[in-house]
Amino acid sequence: MFGAFQDRFMGERIMLSAEADLVPAHDPTGEKADLLDGRIGELSEFHATFGFDVDGVEAATALLPPSWHNRVIPFAPTDANGVIGWCLHPTDLLASKAVANRTKDHEFIDAAIRSRLAEANAVRVALDTMTNTTHPQQLNQAQRFMQRYRNLDNNTLDMSIDTSGLRDGAPAFDPSLFGFSLTTERAPLTNRHRRPPEPDSGLSL
Repeated sequence: MFGAFQDRFMGERIMLSAEADLVPAHDPTGEKADLLDGRIGELSEFHATFGFDVDGVEAATALLPPSWHNRVIPFAPTDANGVIGWCLHPTDLLASKAVANRTKDHEFIDAAIRSRLAEANAVRVALDTMTNTTHPQQLNQAQRFMQRYRNLDNNTLDMSIDTSGLRDGAPAFDPSLFGFSLTTERAPLTNRHRRPPEPDSGLSL
């Protein structure tokens, strides 16, 4: 969400989470994910200093629409020195949160849609494509939750993507660098850490 609207004021409910999930690039053994947890994870000095922490995760934890990789958003501000943070598109982020179906996810979705950061209809369409990647019960719950927004206007704000730190623009996104095989099989429900992706790149979930 922040990669798409980095200069947009975020409402309090969108800012509730103090954790940033990150899939590091080129990390087949999960060592980088574990290192992130130890160095800048919860209760670390980084967490105490900046007020948020980073959770290194593996690709298998994400339940996403099949075409999510075509919509990822590069975040590469000037002071990032060429490092690219690949962020999920708001539609895919909200679809994933709808499937997670927790109270905090519902609050985030509601705040994002009512702040015009994502289209409710687009999220519903994305959920409809997840029949082969998400357990039916989870998907049905997500679809029922999203029905409450069916009468809202689908009118979102323009994105403000920052790639000022890239001289030649963002390269094509390669999901395999982060351990995503893009299979159509149903994804596992649990299992954190251990997955592929160089410390010069990361995918934000």
